[in-house]
Amino acid sequence: MLSLPYIGLVLGAGAATADAPPEIYLPYLQDTPPEIVEELPETRTGDVIVREFWFLSREIPETGERYEIHSVLARPAEPGPHPAILFCHGGGGYTQRERICIIGWAERGYVCIGQDQAGFANAGAALSRGPYFDARATTAGRTAFTATPDATASALYDGVVAVLRSLSILRTHPEVDVSRIGVFGGSWGGYMTNMAAAIAGDKLQAAFPIYGAGYYDLASTWMPTLRNMPEDERERWLAAFDPGRMAGNLSADYMILQASNDWFFWPPSIEATLDSIPAPGPSAQKNWLFSPNDYHAIRLPGGTGDPKVDHRRHRTYMEVRFMDWKLKGEGAAFPTARAVGEPVREGDSIRVRFRVTSELPIASTEVYWSGGEMPWRFQWWEAVEAEQDEEGVYQALIPVRHADLPLNWVGVVSDEGSASVSTRIQRVRPTELGFEAGGHPVPVTVADLNELLGDSRWRWAAGTRRGGDGYGYGREEQAARGEGDVGLRITGFYSIATWGLRAADIEAAGATGVRLWARSASEEPVDSLHVGLVVEVEGGARYVFNAQSVEGLAIGPEWRLLELPWEDFQCEDAPVELFSDGLGELRLTVDGEGQSVHVDGTEFMAAGGR
Repeated sequence: MLSLPYIGLVLGAGAATADAPPEIYLPYLQDTPPEIVEELPETRTGDVIVREFWFLSREIPETGERYEIHSVLARPAEPGPHPAILFCHGGGGYTQRERICIIGWAERGYVCIGQDQAGFANAGAALSRGPYFDARATTAGRTAFTATPDATASALYDGVVAVLRSLSILRTHPEVDVSRIGVFGGSWGGYMTNMAAAIAGDKLQAAFPIYGAGYYDLASTWMPTLRNMPEDERERWLAAFDPGRMAGNLSADYMILQASNDWFFWPPSIEATLDSIPAPGPSAQKNWLFSPNDYHAIRLPGGTGDPKVDHRRHRTYMEVRFMDWKLKGEGAAFPTARAVGEPVREGDSIRVRFRVTSELPIASTEVYWSGGEMPWRFQWWEAVEAEQDEEGVYQALIPVRHADLPLNWVGVVSDEGSASVSTRIQRVRPTELGFEAGGHPVPVTVADLNELLGDSRWRWAAGTRRGGDGYGYGREEQAARGEGDVGLRITGFYSIATWGLRAADIEAAGATGVRLWARSASEEPVDSLHVGLVVEVEGGARYVFNAQSVEGLAIGPEWRLLELPWEDFQCEDAPVELFSDGLGELRLTVDGEGQSVHVDGTEFMAAGGR
């Protein structure tokens, strides 16, 4: 089995992990709490005591400006010592908004602290004081992506320092058991969770990041930003702010949840971070989940929709179960899933195997595979059944449609306690297993492709505008051509998309274009519908090939059939052809204020238009 592309290249090019955190953080790793500059009277909510205060995080030597960080600490009213959680908010978050989460951890028996984090907090809504939060600050003064003249010039530096200061507050708190402190966060907070765990080393015992990792320059939405930096500045930034580079210092029990199609961090960055974390001891764990076909959500058991927790207080149920297991010694261990053996050819398929360990019975097991030549954010992961053999190893057969193209696969399991884990993502090249180059062992037809455009595959087009009053999309009978069926409605400035349009599939099937039915949702004609095919190139830039015959077309209240051959899709500035490995998404967009369109019956066309 092959590792994911580029990982070995990057790690072998001077990106080895550090044994110690960067020196710029060492002054803040002492167990010396910061000065409290302002404090509000304590309050009590049920069995939880809440303390709200501002602490002096740092004074900037050159200017004398001070960072006074707003923080909330919640603890059980019952005397401790208690385990503790260092809570890191996500992008655009701030402590006042997240206080319900901080209190939620305290209600579960933890001392929990949360703080505003410069670099990615909502500067306007946060109550902290300092250059990043100052309403007079320029945009340049708030940027996270600078390291000139040195890394302390980045607003992100003060975000990291604030988190380390909060850790010192926990570690000196009389109600905290310093041998049982964990760190948690999602999105940018997941990034910060990795940073805190890597910098703090053995001062933290458990780390649970969601969506965020290291190796920004390898596979993330910020790759272009970093590439546009001068080389020396980029290297300073990565050394100071990329947790993958310092993950060799991470010793906490570790579990990361990652959405396979996440917009921000892509699987190779997660894989490289995992590779950089030292192998745990016999009683420790380094574990992971790659959740197929998810974007900034984990829809598997224990994830962002699990009813076992109030999701105003917790992103997932799994974070609670993990911390209870590692910091309280309660509940069952998380399962593990590891690929074993080598893939082998079996007819027109490839057999893959993985082994599972679990204290609780396994509730579900599946293998997912995707076209390995496609951009990560466009890949559609198809499920195939996994069966357990006499040795307790799970096996599955993956069909091979294109012998020349690589396949990715991942095994996913959930136990009866709603903990979901996966194997690492594995890559297979069919020609290395005896498949003849240029062959198509499993034929692809237009009928197969139509499944790609089914109603269940449509989602918000990640990276585009969405939300707000009068915008959005939905599935409803009124938007369908057939009685009792369900169609799509798109309203206002909104884009929806279906992933997984693999160029190799389309060409092998002989599809000649796309057709769909559309009508205005009101009596007024609509002229703002766009139908586009999207190509992503290396580095993450996307180009939309819009169907020219639809541009500006007035669509009335009666259903209208739109038949769009491939040559109708044009994009003048695209650096690649439409049918390239980067093709992956069909996108429908409405960009008219107050306009609403019903769409139904989207499908591929074969030769002759049918």
